[in-house]
Amino acid sequence: MRDIGPDNMRFIEDAFAYRLVWALEALRMRRIALGWEPEIIAGGAAACLETGLPRFVMAVLVRAGLPSRAGALAAVNDLNPVFVDSAGLLDWLKSDELIALTDTGEWPTPETEEIWKQFRSDMLRSGAQKWSDREWQRNVDPNTYQSEPVPGRPYRVEVDDQDQSVWICTPDFQRVVKLRRTMIDRLPSVLSASFEQGSTQALVRRLGRSKSVWSEAYDLDAKPFQTRAAAIERHEYAVAGHLI
Repeated sequence: MRDIGPDNMRFIEDAFAYRLVWALEALRMRRIALGWEPEIIAGGAAACLETGLPRFVMAVLVRAGLPSRAGALAAVNDLNPVFVDSAGLLDWLKSDELIALTDTGEWPTPETEEIWKQFRSDMLRSGAQKWSDREWQRNVDPNTYQSEPVPGRPYRVEVDDQDQSVWICTPDFQRVVKLRRTMIDRLPSVLSASFEQGSTQALVRRLGRSKSVWSEAYDLDAKPFQTRAAAIERHEYAVAGHLI
């Protein structure tokens, strides 16, 4: 910086950090389009130029969010890790060796150890929050029918914030029937349900991060049993004001 001078920094950034990187990437994409298959890591030169670091592994750290080139340089020079993508980086961050070094409070350097801890924590947290798709078959409470579910039709699933009861609802949020189990759902998530012909169970699907926690099934015989038709009829009378 002192040798280049502040007046020339803008030229250096424009020529090397932007234009040369764009040129290398454009050349790489053109070669790929013509059938070229790289023998080494594709895009490594552009990554190193963009981040101002001499090794691709260091550039991966900075591109992943480590806001310190000095920290990336020291970490890689100390341990010489080998990874080329986010999956490999996460595996390295979880290693026992790296945990021990991070806990010393002076790694990769005393000046960057706080930045490093925050970066590692953020990376591990984001890596653990991948979205997953789960399905369950759950029994309904036959005493709670508000309307007759239509087999094959998609329904919403709403979890009550107060008692964690789970209701199958129409797309416009009209309640249909409640499930026997409660559920603690950790957001963000998308819940849906459907019914199959001839089955009284709901097929519940969840797409989201983390995991949901279902309660144990309670004994339905402990409550007065009603048929589905009787439950719906009771609800319709209640809505009409014939029951208090």
